[in-house]
Amino acid sequence: MIKKTIKRLIKKTGYEIRKSGSTGFIESESDLDKYSMMFDYFPNWECKFDLNQLSFGGKNDYKTLRISFLNLAKLYEFITFKDKKILELGPLEGGNKIILHSKFPKSIFSLEARVDNYIKCCVIKNIYNLDSVKFDLGDARKISL
Repeated sequence: MIKKTIKRLIKKTGYEIRKSGSTGFIESESDLDKYSMMFDYFPNWECKFDLNQLSFGGKNDYKTLRISFLNLAKLYEFITFKDKKILELGPLEGGNKIILHSKFPKSIFSLEARVDNYIKCCVIKNIYNLDSVKFDLGDARKISL
Protein backbone atom coordinates (compact mmCIF):
# COMPACT_ATOMS: atom_id res chain seq x y z
CA MET A 1 0.00 0.00 0.00
CA ILE A 2 2.76 2.46 0.95
CA LYS A 3 4.77 1.73 -2.21
CA LYS A 4 1.68 2.40 -4.37
CA THR A 5 1.17 5.70 -2.55
CA ILE A 6 4.80 6.63 -3.17
CA LYS A 7 4.50 5.78 -6.87
CA ARG A 8 1.34 7.92 -7.14
CA LEU A 9 3.10 10.81 -5.38
CA ILE A 10 6.13 10.57 -7.67
CA LYS A 11 3.88 10.44 -10.74
CA LYS A 12 1.84 13.42 -9.48
CA THR A 13 4.98 15.55 -9.27
CA GLY A 14 5.91 14.72 -12.87
CA TYR A 15 9.05 12.84 -11.87
CA GLU A 16 10.08 9.71 -13.75
CA ILE A 17 12.08 6.90 -12.24
CA ARG A 18 15.11 6.51 -14.51
CA LYS A 19 16.25 3.11 -15.54
CA SER A 20 19.73 1.92 -14.62
CA GLY A 21 22.30 3.07 -17.14
CA SER A 22 20.84 6.53 -17.65
CA THR A 23 23.39 9.30 -17.56
CA GLY A 24 21.95 11.09 -14.54
CA PHE A 25 22.60 14.72 -13.77
CA ILE A 26 20.89 17.48 -15.69
CA GLU A 27 20.92 16.96 -19.42
CA SER A 28 18.56 19.72 -20.54
CA GLU A 29 16.67 22.79 -19.40
CA SER A 30 13.53 20.66 -18.97
CA ASP A 31 15.49 18.37 -16.61
CA LEU A 32 16.50 21.41 -14.59
CA ASP A 33 12.85 22.48 -14.35
CA LYS A 34 11.78 18.96 -13.35
CA TYR A 35 14.42 18.68 -10.62
CA SER A 36 13.69 22.19 -9.39
CA MET A 37 10.05 21.18 -9.08
CA MET A 38 11.01 18.07 -7.10
CA PHE A 39 13.10 20.08 -4.66
CA ASP A 40 10.30 22.64 -4.32
CA TYR A 41 7.72 19.92 -3.71
CA PHE A 42 9.40 19.02 -0.42
CA PRO A 43 9.96 22.31 1.44
CA ASN A 44 12.04 20.88 4.30
CA TRP A 45 15.31 19.66 2.77
CA GLU A 46 18.26 19.41 5.16
CA CYS A 47 21.06 18.88 2.63
CA LYS A 48 22.19 21.20 -0.13
CA PHE A 49 22.68 19.63 -3.55
CA ASP A 50 24.56 21.34 -6.38
CA LEU A 51 23.43 20.74 -9.96
CA ASN A 52 24.83 22.66 -12.92
CA GLN A 53 26.27 25.32 -10.61
CA LEU A 54 22.89 25.87 -8.93
CA SER A 55 22.07 24.88 -5.35
CA PHE A 56 18.88 23.07 -4.40
CA GLY A 57 17.50 21.77 -1.13
CA GLY A 58 18.60 22.87 2.32
CA LYS A 59 21.51 24.75 3.86
CA ASN A 60 23.68 21.86 5.11
CA ASP A 61 26.40 20.90 2.65
CA TYR A 62 27.10 17.14 2.91
CA LYS A 63 30.47 17.83 1.19
CA THR A 64 31.80 19.55 4.34
CA LEU A 65 33.53 17.87 7.26
CA ARG A 66 31.10 19.52 9.66
CA ILE A 67 28.20 17.56 8.15
CA SER A 68 29.82 14.25 7.15
CA PHE A 69 32.83 12.36 8.50
CA LEU A 70 33.17 10.87 5.01
CA ASN A 71 34.91 14.13 4.11
CA LEU A 72 37.75 13.39 6.55
CA ALA A 73 40.72 12.57 4.32
CA LYS A 74 42.51 10.68 7.12
CA LEU A 75 39.59 8.21 7.26
CA TYR A 76 40.71 6.68 3.98
CA GLU A 77 44.11 5.78 5.44
CA PHE A 78 42.31 3.23 7.61
CA ILE A 79 39.37 2.07 5.54
CA THR A 80 38.43 1.51 1.93
CA PHE A 81 34.92 1.20 0.58
CA LYS A 82 35.98 -0.25 -2.76
CA ASP A 83 34.16 -3.52 -3.51
CA LYS A 84 32.52 -3.53 -0.06
CA LYS A 85 28.85 -4.03 0.75
CA ILE A 86 27.59 -1.12 2.84
CA LEU A 87 24.50 -1.05 5.05
CA GLU A 88 23.18 2.30 6.22
CA LEU A 89 20.24 2.86 8.53
CA GLY A 90 18.55 6.24 8.27
CA PRO A 91 20.08 7.83 5.16
CA LEU A 92 18.05 11.07 5.59
CA GLU A 93 18.08 12.47 2.02
CA GLY A 94 20.91 10.47 0.49
CA GLY A 95 23.73 13.05 0.45
CA ASN A 96 26.31 10.68 1.93
CA LYS A 97 25.48 8.14 -0.76
CA ILE A 98 26.92 10.48 -3.38
CA ILE A 99 30.23 10.40 -1.50
CA LEU A 100 30.10 6.64 -0.85
CA HIS A 101 29.16 5.88 -4.46
CA SER A 102 32.31 7.71 -5.60
CA LYS A 103 34.40 5.26 -3.53
CA PHE A 104 33.31 2.31 -5.76
CA PRO A 105 31.56 0.01 -3.28
CA LYS A 106 30.07 -3.22 -4.56
CA SER A 107 26.68 -2.14 -3.22
CA ILE A 108 25.02 0.19 -0.75
CA PHE A 109 21.75 -0.68 0.96
CA SER A 110 20.02 2.10 2.88
CA LEU A 111 16.88 1.67 4.96
CA GLU A 112 14.79 4.80 5.62
CA ALA A 113 11.67 4.82 7.81
CA ARG A 114 10.19 8.20 6.86
CA VAL A 115 8.22 8.23 3.60
CA ASP A 116 9.19 11.79 2.64
CA ASN A 117 12.89 11.09 3.22
CA TYR A 118 12.63 7.82 1.28
CA ILE A 119 11.21 9.67 -1.73
CA LYS A 120 13.94 12.33 -1.43
CA CYS A 121 16.54 9.53 -1.44
CA CYS A 122 14.99 8.09 -4.61
CA VAL A 123 15.12 11.53 -6.24
CA ILE A 124 18.81 11.94 -5.35
CA LYS A 125 19.59 8.40 -6.53
CA ASN A 126 18.11 9.14 -9.94
CA ILE A 127 19.53 12.64 -10.34
CA TYR A 128 23.06 11.49 -9.50
CA ASN A 129 22.75 8.08 -11.19
CA LEU A 130 23.74 6.11 -8.09
CA ASP A 131 23.51 2.63 -9.59
CA SER A 132 25.19 0.84 -6.68
CA VAL A 133 22.67 2.24 -4.17
CA LYS A 134 19.39 0.62 -3.16
CA PHE A 135 16.98 2.43 -0.88
CA ASP A 136 14.14 0.69 0.88
CA LEU A 137 11.32 1.97 3.03
CA GLY A 138 11.14 0.33 6.45
CA ASP A 139 11.85 0.53 10.15
CA ALA A 140 15.24 -0.86 11.21
CA ARG A 141 13.78 -1.87 14.56
CA LYS A 142 11.42 -4.28 12.78
CA ILE A 143 13.79 -6.05 10.36
CA SER A 144 14.88 -9.63 10.76
CA LEU A 145 18.46 -10.63 10.05
